[in-house]
Amino acid sequence: MKLARKTKLTIIVVIAGILILYGILDRIFSFNLNPKKVNDVGMVLMIVAFVLLFSDNKRKNYSSTDETNSDKDKENHT
Repeated sequence: MKLARKTKLTIIVVIAGILILYGILDRIFSFNLNPKKVNDVGMVLMIVAFVLLFSDNKRKNYSSTDETNSDKDKENHT
């Protein structure tokens, strides 16, 4: 799945906001949720954020863009 860098960063910020907001609201209202499920959901959200942060679409398309750019450079120099 190809996502733009801006979209990836937006998703990461939203995940971080959810985790921070839950932590603050839990301190204020003391939710009575199963701690194991809360930890599991938090871990899944963090894994998704790390995958989005370190996934790189440029690596997959790097060779094709190099060829395109080198062809354009050749045309510009002649």
